[in-house]
Amino acid sequence: MNATNYYNDIERGKPSEELFQQWATLHNLKIQDVRDDTEYRNKDIDFILTIRSTRTIDVKKSLDDDEFHIPIQEYKDVETQWLGWFYRSEADCICFADVPTRTLVFLSMTPEMKSYYETIKDRFELLRNKPTKKGNRTWQSAFRVIPMVELKQFIVVKSLNR
Repeated sequence: MNATNYYNDIERGKPSEELFQQWATLHNLKIQDVRDDTEYRNKDIDFILTIRSTRTIDVKKSLDDDEFHIPIQEYKDVETQWLGWFYRSEADCICFADVPTRTLVFLSMTPEMKSYYETIKDRFELLRNKPTKKGNRTWQSAFRVIPMVELKQFIVVKSLNR
């Protein structure tokens, strides 16, 4: 598992967002890009997608070394206990996009899924990314790597290869 710097993660995430946009376009889905909208950015929402109903989506990059696990960020900063996207995101769904395999894993962010996660999370180690520095501020995010099979009832997998 490679721990990375926050700013590098933002750049590394762009191909995943492009893959999500390709998938939506190929399926003729109505998509609105809200990544530059401060209101949506504060809610950890990247796109608004319409399939029968409107859904808000936050796109994340899959783990580099394993497409069968989901990284759940619990803390943006462990030291200050600043909560990560799992607790802060207002997106209906998190889309983990794996560019090499052209696979999208959609994790439903329902209250049921969040409650279930709380019952299983302690079985998985809390990992820390490398500290990030900007000016005189330093922070360190933390996440758990959860096997997809543990969350299967809350996951839908799509592929651009099919």
